[in-house]
Amino acid sequence: MKRRDGFELYTDYLIASRGQATSTGLSASLDNQIPHDYFSDLLKQPDMDQKAFWKEVKSFARSIEGEEAVLSIDDCIVHKPHSSENDIVAYHFDHTVGKAVKGINSLNFLLSNTVEGQTVNCPVAYEIVHKTVKYIGFTEKVKTTRLSVD
Repeated sequence: MKRRDGFELYTDYLIASRGQATSTGLSASLDNQIPHDYFSDLLKQPDMDQKAFWKEVKSFARSIEGEEAVLSIDDCIVHKPHSSENDIVAYHFDHTVGKAVKGINSLNFLLSNTVEGQTVNCPVAYEIVHKTVKYIGFTEKVKTTRLSVD
């Protein structure tokens, strides 16, 4: 399978998904004919970025945009308690548990609108939070933070 075809398949899956979208879920929906590692490896490529993602979803997003459309921004923390800290795996405040947890924090942007009586959703962007500024907290432990979103 060509890389472009794999990326198009993945973005179509994101647009069509009603629940949690994962590489494993996509692989399962294809009767495991394409392993989930294929999609994970595809997304790790340096040129698989916001620009490439937007090029794939732009025409669909434009078709559902309108005055009543809503852009939802949500953050998600994937807990990684046993991983080593780096600029991606760091401590983030998780409002669902009421404390800082070690994990990966991502921002997700979803465009929603009602088209012909049905709600239509389109993921339009994502951002992985990188904590790159080191500081020493009250515990004398070196921590990292991020000053602003790119």
